[in-house]
Amino acid sequence: MSSFAEDRYLHQTVIQRAASAAGDRQFLDDLPKALAMARDNPTLYGEWRVHFHVPLYLERFGLVETTQQEVLDCIAAVRHVAGVKHFEAETYAWNVLPSELQVEDLAAGIADEMSWVRRQAASPSA
Repeated sequence: MSSFAEDRYLHQTVIQRAASAAGDRQFLDDLPKALAMARDNPTLYGEWRVHFHVPLYLERFGLVETTQQEVLDCIAAVRHVAGVKHFEAETYAWNVLPSELQVEDLAAGIADEMSWVRRQAASPSA
């Protein structure tokens, strides 16, 4: 998780402690703060949700899961909304991805992401 802690953008983090009430969440404005708190307080284990832009075609990265299923659900839902002709994907964060997710050719990486979206939008099962 620490490979996602970079200083250019904020990565709001919500920690849902394991074995606690659903409302017992810790909200932090940036991932480095959450990681520092976790180092000092080992009881901060459980589910972490971190705002970080990763390529849409990425379902998981090691133990980190993405919100790809929610993207697929959104694509499926807009099929039933008249007039939706455009989708937007934010591509500004590619250069701050962890080194293992970096692509050699930024334009090709973005093109791969847009191709994935097109395939999902064209698929009747999405």
